[in-house]
Amino acid sequence: QELSCGEGVALVKPGTPAPTTPATDADRHAIEARTLEYLVKKDDGDFAAADAMFEDNVIAKFDRATWRNDRRVFNAAAGKPKARTIVAVTFYDDPADAPQLGRFAAADYRASFANQAAYCGYVIWLRQADGSYRLIREDETLLTDEIARKLTAEQIASLKKQPGCREPEGAQ
Repeated sequence: QELSCGEGVALVKPGTPAPTTPATDADRHAIEARTLEYLVKKDDGDFAAADAMFEDNVIAKFDRATWRNDRRVFNAAAGKPKARTIVAVTFYDDPADAPQLGRFAAADYRASFANQAAYCGYVIWLRQADGSYRLIREDETLLTDEIARKLTAEQIASLKKQPGCREPEGAQ
């Protein structure tokens, strides 16, 4: 068995390290506002503006034409939301399992529509070197009234436990 020693190469993650100071209420409010801005753009069918909120290298990985078409169909069926709530904002600084360094912010949201049984999801933002945030991930759960009528109460409860479908704090 041969063993050789030499200079090791340290793996350095790309990205801008998270600030040394913790996220503030102002940071949380900024993420809430940015998330609502993104969701309104989707509701209004302003998909080019919604896409522009993503990091360029992220948006290039997705079939946005199909996403836009699916969202148009959803918007036509659901109408405008009656209410939308940012349920939680959670900050993660330089997480070990992330592919890059940085301050990440996950915003969980819920909305109610006249023609939708359930709508919830989350978006993940990454702080940029200039202090702004760009989207790097989105996940949403949509449950139409038509589909909900075919499911049991247990199945609906299970769907509402999907990632991003957190209950507001204090809710049961």
